[in-house]
Parts: sequence; C-alpha cells; structure tokens
Amino acid sequence: MPNSKSVAFTVLFCIKSKQTIFFIFLSAISLNCFSQNQWTWMSGYLVSDASWIFPRPLPSPLSVRGAPWVLDSAIKPSVREHPAGGITNNNEIYVYGGASLESEYSSDFWVYDISQQKWAFISDLGWQNIVGPIGQESSTAHPGGRNRMASAVDKDGNIWFFGGLYRDKNTAETFTRSDLWRYNPKTKKFAFFDEYAGSQSKPSDRYRARAWFDNDNNMWMYGGAVDTPSGSLSYNDLWKFNTTTKSWTFISGNKNQPFCKDCPNGVYPGTEYNPTIQYYPRARSDYGYWQDNSGNFWIYGGYAESHGVDEYGDLWKFSPTNKEWTLISGNEAFNPPQTATNPGSRNAPYCWVGSDNKLYMTGGLRQYSSFLRDIWRINPTTGNWEAVKVDNMINNTPVSAGLKVESTTNIPGASVNTLNHITTGSHTYMFSGYGMGSNNLLGFTGAMWRYSLDGYDANLVPIATPDSLILPYRDSIACNVKANDFPKVAFNNLTLDLNVNLAGIQSSYTTPNGKFSVDSTGIIWFKPTSQNFLGTDSLKYTYQNSAKYVSNTARLKLKIYKCNTTVLSLTSPDNDISSGIYQYNNNESAKLSNKINPDGENHTTVKVNAATSILFLPGLSINSNSGSTFEAKINGCN
Repeated sequence: MPNSKSVAFTVLFCIKSKQTIFFIFLSAISLNCFSQNQWTWMSGYLVSDASWIFPRPLPSPLSVRGAPWVLDSAIKPSVREHPAGGITNNNEIYVYGGASLESEYSSDFWVYDISQQKWAFISDLGWQNIVGPIGQESSTAHPGGRNRMASAVDKDGNIWFFGGLYRDKNTAETFTRSDLWRYNPKTKKFAFFDEYAGSQSKPSDRYRARAWFDNDNNMWMYGGAVDTPSGSLSYNDLWKFNTTTKSWTFISGNKNQPFCKDCPNGVYPGTEYNPTIQYYPRARSDYGYWQDNSGNFWIYGGYAESHGVDEYGDLWKFSPTNKEWTLISGNEAFNPPQTATNPGSRNAPYCWVGSDNKLYMTGGLRQYSSFLRDIWRINPTTGNWEAVKVDNMINNTPVSAGLKVESTTNIPGASVNTLNHITTGSHTYMFSGYGMGSNNLLGFTGAMWRYSLDGYDANLVPIATPDSLILPYRDSIACNVKANDFPKVAFNNLTLDLNVNLAGIQSSYTTPNGKFSVDSTGIIWFKPTSQNFLGTDSLKYTYQNSAKYVSNTARLKLKIYKCNTTVLSLTSPDNDISSGIYQYNNNESAKLSNKINPDGENHTTVKVNAATSILFLPGLSINSNSGSTFEAKINGCN
C-alpha cells in the first residue's frame, strides 16, 4: 500500500506431535503502519445521486441487501444523508434510516464490521413505527421511517435515538417527533420510552438536534429545529436524560420555545471566557459538537433556522458539573467569514475527538451553497482554532487511489450531514451525507471513508529481537512478540491486542488451525487444534501505549513443517542407567527419567535442559552399543 512501512522478522520455535517435532517460523509479512491524517475509501459508493435528479448514475447507487446479519463484501447501503446510529464495541458501526434513494424517510438498518471491513443488512420493518410497553425491549418495536434524528451511544453500547422527521404514508403527512428509543445490540431489540405529548417535563418535537453521553451515562441534547405554519424555527434549550431513572431534566435556555432566526434569543457575554449560568447560545440546529476528555461539551456554528442561508460561527463550551456555558470565540452575528485562524460559519460538519485530545471537524455546508472539505481542530486547552488541512475549494469531487488503498492524495468529496463521532483508537470513520460524488453530481453520498487520527505515529512499529531459541515442548508455543520487543522510549504501559478492534483489552483469537492468546506479560501463545497440524496460519493484532496510539493491523504468518531426525550420543558410567546425568555431543545435559535396559530397543522420556528452555519428548529410541555408550534417535528437531 502507498505510504506505509513494513517490518519483516522471523523467529524459530518448535512444537510436537506424538513422534514429531515441528519448527514454527513467525513472520510479520505485512506489518503496515500508516501515516497520520490520511484518508482511505473503505466501502460503498463514490458516486452520488438524489431521488429527484435525472438521468441517474449507472449503476444507480441503491442498497445491496443480503440475509439479515450476514457480512458480505457485496452488501452496502444506498447513498443517503442524515442517518442515525453510532459505533459499539469499538468495531460495529450501526446506521439507521436517513433520507435515501429508497425513501426520504428510510427505515432500513445496517451494520459495518470494521475488523472484517464488510456490511451486513439487519432489517427493514417498514415506515410505520411500532411501540411496545414503555422501557421494555420488544422484537417488534422500532421507530419506523425516519431521518434527521439525534442519536448517541451510551457506555454500555446501547444506541439511543430521539425525534426526527417521520412521514405517515396513510395520510401523506410529515411530522416532527419527540419520541425516545433505545437499541440494544446484544439482544438486537428496540425499546420505546416516551415522547413529549405536551408535557413541559420533556423536550418537545424537533429534528436536527444533537445528543451525547456524559461520563455518568446521562444523555444530553441541545437545540434542534421544527417547521411550523409560521416558518422554520430553532431551539436553544439544553436537556439531560437520566438512563437510570428514565427521566428528563431541563438545564438551560428557553424550555421548548422555538425562535425564528431574527427573533432575539440567547444571552451573550460582553467578553469571551466569562462563564456563568446566565449565558447561553442562540437557538440553532445541525451544529458541530464534541465532548472533550474533561467531560465538557462544545458546540460550534449551525443553522439559525432549520434550513436556509444563515448560520453561526460562534464556539461555546458547557461544563456539566457547573451547569455553565462559556463563549470561547465568535458572537451572535450571522455568516462570519473564514480567516487564517477561524473556519468561519458552517453547519453540519463531521466531528470527532483526536487521539491528541483535540476537537476535529471536516466538511459542512456554508450558506446553503458551498459544500466544504477542509479540516480544522480546536485546542481545548487554549480554545484556539488550528487549520489542519486548508482547502478553499468548494463543491469538490472525491479522490481515491482505489478501494482500501490509503494515500496522501485521497480525499472525500465535499459533503454535509454525515454520521458523526464514529471513532476507534486509531481512526475515525465518515459515512454518507449530502455532497459531491465522483460523477460530479451533487446529491446523496454513500462512501465509507477512514481517516487516520492525528498523533498516530507511523514510526511506532514493533521491533523483533532475535531471542534465544525457544523449545517449549508442550501443547502450545510462545510466539516471540513481547512488550520488551517494542521501543521503550516510544511506549508506556504497552498492551498487545489480538482482537484488533478491542484496543487495550487482552483477548484471544481462534482459527481453524488453533487458538492464539496473549498473556499479561504481552507474550502471544499459539495452541494448535491438532498435534499433527502442518501448514500456515495467520494472526492480526494491534499494540498501543497509554496515549492511545494504536497501530494499524499487523498480520503475522506462521509456517509449520517437519524436521529431520536428530541423533544424540549419550554415555553413562555403567550399563544400569536408571539415574544419572549423561553428556551428549553438544555438552548439554540429559537425564533418563526411568530405567533403560541396555540390551535391545527401549522407548522412554528424556528431559533436556537447554540454555533457555525445557523439552519433553514422548518417544525416544535407545539402542545398546558397547560399554556405557548409547545412541538416542529423536524423531524431530534438535
């Protein structure tokens, strides 16, 4: 792959069968560590399309479905914008609904497995939502056709959905909803909780809001929009949902009161960095948002109404501990321009938190006409904006060196309304949106892009040291990949992970040929399924330090084959060799563990104490020679 580094090393081991010892060579045949800040097109469509645009691209980028929950490289969702979902287990990316080619209010459900780099179709239960008993999981309950929902993942891996737009096909009416749902990936079931229904103790109907979870597993939601007979309006209220008590709490702003873009609302300080409970932002929707490593919430920009040409460029931070908003930069003016030190106004960018703890964003839409793809980040310590990739071009098409090929020239097309905060320890994943496709068409997009996190150092690669020959003659072998084989200066509290998607968690990995496991010291072990296994096997693993710098996948290949017979010459002081130490030609020692008749052929066990290992042999041929000299024939390796 372009711009990758590869390290190759080989280490020799032995493993036994009943009469045979095998050599195992452990080789890193493809250890790729990629440079930071690079994009890779991982799956889906590079072309874009919209249901109202003709002629259509050929082939039209529609969904390719398979049997439920079956991962396949041919399966992929259609192009779409405003889906809901999130990432669970640091590996599964769930995507629900959105406005797609199949329906402007889709109800299809998908999952992308990062480790296998494949999609699976989950279900499509139809446009009509079905509620069950409040708070109880149900095999039939689901939100129905929906787009522009707020969604977030709690600490247990459950995905929560709120509100959005819903269309009743029986009446041909479109509604803004306020219902709350939870999806449990373990049970594969939805649970319905509650909705507004006029109660001021809950958030009212809205779409284009954003939600996130705090460290205590409470869900927070700010703003959003609603369409009314008097026009498009936005909210500035902040709410918290307690997942234990299943209750909402109003925190700040104007409770359930929507505002037009020119209606006075929000309270701005005269100076920046002046936190107090009396200040709060103006009403908005489709804003950028983050939660930093200290638990503070950050919001930026967004629509002044549900859609239109006016948007903000102000940056705010909220402390959930003190319940205080702080204006970091900007003001309540519409459409501030981009400068060298500020990204300017925009709405609905893709956002993530980098491994360097800075707050990143890319893309977004400016004044309803300029689709962007530059990259900016916020330093949460100073509150300053930093330009990562300045791209003043607008409405640009994607560039890719090929499917799953990482390159410095790769870049997604300019887009907006993507699924946010889909981040692992080493990458962030951006899916769908509305923007430019490779066919130079402005419409729904459907590509899955992967971006290597800033702070990810391509020089942090394993260094294999040629340790002494290890001959652990037992039913498993120790692979020579240890924590002390890594550069000590670069790593602190290093861990190895056999499951590449569970960074920081020791785990095991089973193949048809055997089982890999990693112990607490960082040594990887391989236990064959069959003692007579011959051939090759491979393993993927990651490694990380305390700063969360995680390698890209390293692939290890084991080659196992038979060895030639070794002949050892032993001597003893007399013919009775029931005990004693006997020397053989390489001056290592051997002790016969039971009495051997010096006449004829015997089979027994020999214990060999080598310099760095212990070897147990189940079969040994001892032939009488002359006097106290004996010949040992070992079928296997020395």
